[in-house]
Amino acid sequence: VFAATVNRHEAARAEVISSLWHVRLAGGEPRRLTGDEGDYSTPEFTPDGKALLAKQQPATDRWVYMADRLVRWSWPSLADRKVLTADFDESVGQYEIAPDGRRVFFLAERAGRDQLFEVKVAGGAVQAIGKLEAGTYSRIAVGGAAAKPVMAAVWASAVNPPELGRVDLGTGRWGAIS
Repeated sequence: VFAATVNRHEAARAEVISSLWHVRLAGGEPRRLTGDEGDYSTPEFTPDGKALLAKQQPATDRWVYMADRLVRWSWPSLADRKVLTADFDESVGQYEIAPDGRRVFFLAERAGRDQLFEVKVAGGAVQAIGKLEAGTYSRIAVGGAAAKPVMAAVWASAVNPPELGRVDLGTGRWGAIS
């Protein structure tokens, strides 16, 4: 599954929309999975392969800016489409699926800082992981055992250079490891 556009040549006069496409490993023609309801990017499968997630910026003629949302489908049926961040005010940035496939961690800008959040793949309320009082996160990575995931992130501020650290997912505390 990948994101691609079919009308990039119209960019000077029309909105260019990226859709999700599927091509079999054996080859053949790609099959379009999504329509023009939004601009899709960064498709990822859960570790068990039973769900597909992607970011979507809803298409609209009414607003200049729309927040990126995190969307989930059952795979391979594409049934049960759910916008996981529908009630979340911020735009979803980078996201990473937990090793157990039950949660998604993501960055979103809040109060001028890229902060860390999580939402369940099955749906539910978005939860902040800790509260950044200074600086901002970037380049999150999640790994480890399904029962005890480990997160690394780069933290930086206007007066501190970027530094790699580990984020305690229980408290949201970041500690330098570089």
